[in-house]
Amino acid sequence: MDARARGARPRRGRRANEGRGLGAALVVVTCALLGTGTGAGAITVDVDVASGAGLGSGDAVEVRAVVEGGGAATAARATCALGWGAERTTGMRYDGNDERGRMRFTGWCDTNGAPEGERVRVKVSVAAGTARATSAWRGAALERRVKEETPLPILHVWTPDYDKITTDAGERVAVYFEGRYYDDVFMRRRGSNRNEAVIGVELSAANWPKRKFKLDFGRRRFKLNANMSRVSEINLNSHYQEPGEETYMRENLGFAILRRAGVPAPLTRHVHVRVNNEYYGLWSLIEQVDKRFLKRNNLFTGDGYSLYKAVNWKYSNLRAGDPSLPCPYATPDYRREWMNDGCPEIYRKASKPRDKWDDLWQLTNDVIERVRRNPEGEAYLLFDHLNLPSLVNEMAAQTLMLGADRCTKNYYMHRDWTGEWTRIPWDVEDIFPSDKRYGTSLCKPSECAATANLYCILSCEKFNSPLYCDRNHPQDIFYWDGSRPEQDPRSTYNVLIDVMLSVWPVKEMYLTRLRTLMDQILATSFVDDYVRRKVNLIRKDALRDSKKWGVGAGRAIDQGVNNLLDVIVPTRRKQLFEQYSYMIPPSIPSNARVYVSHAQRSGDESYVKLSNPNGFAVDVSDWIVSTPGGWTWTLKPGSVMGPGRVLFVVKNAKEFRNRATWARREYPQGLFVQGNFYRDLDVDDPRMFTVKPARL
Repeated sequence: MDARARGARPRRGRRANEGRGLGAALVVVTCALLGTGTGAGAITVDVDVASGAGLGSGDAVEVRAVVEGGGAATAARATCALGWGAERTTGMRYDGNDERGRMRFTGWCDTNGAPEGERVRVKVSVAAGTARATSAWRGAALERRVKEETPLPILHVWTPDYDKITTDAGERVAVYFEGRYYDDVFMRRRGSNRNEAVIGVELSAANWPKRKFKLDFGRRRFKLNANMSRVSEINLNSHYQEPGEETYMRENLGFAILRRAGVPAPLTRHVHVRVNNEYYGLWSLIEQVDKRFLKRNNLFTGDGYSLYKAVNWKYSNLRAGDPSLPCPYATPDYRREWMNDGCPEIYRKASKPRDKWDDLWQLTNDVIERVRRNPEGEAYLLFDHLNLPSLVNEMAAQTLMLGADRCTKNYYMHRDWTGEWTRIPWDVEDIFPSDKRYGTSLCKPSECAATANLYCILSCEKFNSPLYCDRNHPQDIFYWDGSRPEQDPRSTYNVLIDVMLSVWPVKEMYLTRLRTLMDQILATSFVDDYVRRKVNLIRKDALRDSKKWGVGAGRAIDQGVNNLLDVIVPTRRKQLFEQYSYMIPPSIPSNARVYVSHAQRSGDESYVKLSNPNGFAVDVSDWIVSTPGGWTWTLKPGSVMGPGRVLFVVKNAKEFRNRATWARREYPQGLFVQGNFYRDLDVDDPRMFTVKPARL
């Protein structure tokens, strides 16, 4: 036999593309062997599956290896295993060299006898003289017939310990999704582990029988969809305990509304999940808020950013910290003696360096707290340090869909390189809630009394007000007898939101933007269309999931969707358009105009000054400022100009704020600045600029 191993194709079974009209069913393993003469070489592995309609039991899986750095004595062998079964090794056939001089080998894995839905694993070993190298395990799922059970993409998980993945300790697993196999993935449960009996739910999220999960791929490997870059982490939401009858889509709908409003929000996908080749249920993949997310949403411009996740039910509400305490943010009612045993987790830093928190301290103590103490005199700090359009936009969208679990946690604070802070929403599964979390009945007016401690979120002003999350509308209202200060719920409001609502120009921005989103989303068929589209896609899986996990009644999704569309959404419409019409302004007249009153072309202080001549605030979100020469700027979602107020579109926001002292003197209450534009202005004559809504 030639020194190059020649492996024969298995006699039993047939190739997946023979007689079935399918594309080639391949597990392609590309190996680059970098031999050094003696000793082990280095190997790199790239795995792909081009499976047409999918692999099935009995198909022969073709394995291809490309070896670089070998010689005449190079041999390759493929090791195959079905599920957790025994490994079988076979030689691979040498198929000549490619155009780059790399050696090509082909082998086959026999899948006869494997049940549908099982996996085939493969690794390639290469020998070139004394050099040896072996790839990591790769593989594919034999899912062709399993796909007939669902219209959804299937997420396969194989774990050596079925129970361990449901714990914080987690387990190393293998994952297969849409033609890609991932080995050595860390899987654990996620969610709050707080005792939540006091706030109307039976179990904390971490202890739901149907867990939420985190999948950590270790490096950027996972593809959420074909159009996205690879990511290192992904989340699985279980749709287990919704604030009302289960719809299996509240979080998906919430993020869709946020994205429609122009808020940076995670992408989602419903998936059919199988664990160890058994049906596990209906989950949703939720994009992780990380560097890739920031890049996708144009929030990452290189180093110099910070990202903090608010994770405490009470203390992560952006309150000022006490520097004299070992746990500065656990103030004022976390007992001092407890701090000797460690601090509660309040914020989790998701950017580097992990141990540098100076900027968050500056935000809470030197910006928010100063404005809280002196709203009139210090309001300019909000304009200097906050991305107000983004914050206003997120507030308005959350109010639109009555996001109930957002005051103290379930958000990230992000600071960009210019020093501006914004908020990124997370865990929006509590949108469009019913009352009392369970069932479809609504609360009586008497149950909305100030002394009542029921979570009548849809019906009561304390929750459904557009001012929710200010100090008069805290998130938690459960009974407290004063015996445990750390359980006092009265401070479960958001200090930043409270401060923003105490400064009229900012509050006016928020209410005006809220009205726009009401007109664009709530008054249209957007919600109904989205829900009905999703029902058609997921109903079959939802009914099966409900039976397996006891989620609601046997037809929970039908009752949940009907209640959402027939009761909850119409009630929210009526609240915002009628009940709170005294607070929320009317729609902006179609003839409202904004114009360029001044422009300067030179240097880093280059700017375009927009003025609002109307006697009312104008939402200029997505309006386009342009010149005949082709310079354009699209105003950010959430951009609102009060009556008689101005907005500076600038080349360099940081430099403009530092150098434009004349503008600070002219507008002492705050410089409303938006940037940065990277193309120099081609004119500075205000008459040459056009400002108009994108739709015109």
